[in-house]
Amino acid sequence: MSMNSELLEAIQRNQRWIEKKCRICEKDQAKCEELINDILLNLYSSSDNFSKKDSVNADAWIKRIATNVTASHIQKEIAEKRIFDKKTKDAEIHHIEKPNANHDLSIVMDYINTKLSDKDREIMSLYLMQESQAVISEIMGLEVATITNRISIIKKELNAFINKGEV
Repeated sequence: MSMNSELLEAIQRNQRWIEKKCRICEKDQAKCEELINDILLNLYSSSDNFSKKDSVNADAWIKRIATNVTASHIQKEIAEKRIFDKKTKDAEIHHIEKPNANHDLSIVMDYINTKLSDKDREIMSLYLMQESQAVISEIMGLEVATITNRISIIKKELNAFINKGEV
């Protein structure tokens, strides 16, 4: 099986993006590297399907596969209760005297990973990676207006969550 050259170039071009996406989804370095390898395996395996599609944006193809693989990983982790242990989290929060930016980001990511639907979680993950709403729309297969509305609603939910003192 030969690799589609356009897809191979896009993989190389988006390598850092894939790594960043994986680091957002998985804090453990070994698991993060496994996740990157899973994405690359899926991408190489999808070469024939990519070649059969007409006028498919290679970058969007890569980001969509990466998004799907990381979403499956998060679902698996949640099911195995590795991402969020409320009792441990509550104990950690009570021992923190001065929250810092990393702690705040951790709380936001925990909220996103455990409280949002799969689709909303991926939208916010891409948003936090500073992808444009047009790119998120293309990756998720939704209208830009839908992405804009979902981001606005989720940001309001996050603000309410943080302001209620639940963190």
